[in-house]
Amino acid sequence: FMIEHIQDAYKILTKIYKDKTYSTQALFSDDISPLSSRIVLGVLEKDIYIEYVLECLIKKNPKDNIMLILKIGTYMLTFLDNIPNYAIVNECVNFTKSLGKKGVSSFVNAVLKMVSTKQYELPKQGDQNYYSVFYSKPQWFIDRLIDEYGEEDTIKMLNASLEVYDYEHIRFDPKKDKSLTIKSLQEQGTIIRETNVHGFVVQNNEIIKEMFKGGEL
Repeated sequence: FMIEHIQDAYKILTKIYKDKTYSTQALFSDDISPLSSRIVLGVLEKDIYIEYVLECLIKKNPKDNIMLILKIGTYMLTFLDNIPNYAIVNECVNFTKSLGKKGVSSFVNAVLKMVSTKQYELPKQGDQNYYSVFYSKPQWFIDRLIDEYGEEDTIKMLNASLEVYDYEHIRFDPKKDKSLTIKSLQEQGTIIRETNVHGFVVQNNEIIKEMFKGGEL
């Protein structure tokens, strides 16, 4: 069920936002699904963009735990195209209720429905905050890059930063020798890291996708 992926992402993001745990430590210490890890990494990467969207739709920010649910829902609605919008909204609402926050579940429902129908206006090219929101980077960071490198080279660097792979959590067949596969992946330039729960986190590139198709993972 999708609510389980949302719940796992919520727990890890709480550690990062509230407890100030390093993202790598929080993410790789738990055995979570590829979807959950994608949500976590996506919310962190697109935080400024997501906050801008929510600021357009909310007059007063809710408590941190509800804001986090809205961030998760906004990321999923905006950047995941393989899950129906209604399912994302419903599961975020159900998760809100599962936290004992039934009273604000209608608020979550209303805000995420506005996100799903894009009832907000993003900055236009030429606006001062356009690059900050579009690339989800702090305005001071954008300003510094432009001062040092000029606008054209800054855009090139920012575009390059978008070319980031998602990561997958995998387990190898315990009956097979995984050392050769790991060595092969590393030689081909694939990032792979063992977790604390006897699984692995790998860069979700074309090599990994082909291995999934072939039943090797």
